[in-house]
Amino acid sequence: MSGPSSSSTGADTPLRILLVEDDVMSRKLITKVLERLGYDITAVDNGQDALVAVEGAVSKAPFDVVMMDVN
Repeated sequence: MSGPSSSSTGADTPLRILLVEDDVMSRKLITKVLERLGYDITAVDNGQDALVAVEGAVSKAPFDVVMMDVN
């Protein structure tokens, strides 16, 4: 199964999603569901780690989407 692709790159690569979720079970569940749908997931558990991930991804392959709750 080919996953959803990033139209901005023009390549058939899966969308890169940064998932920020502090609840371990929710993070695991969401990660598994999105991976099965074909997305490339990076999951972290807090905002500080999210900033580190985003800064590190800028020079390599930036994230297409950031998913996080606001609590």
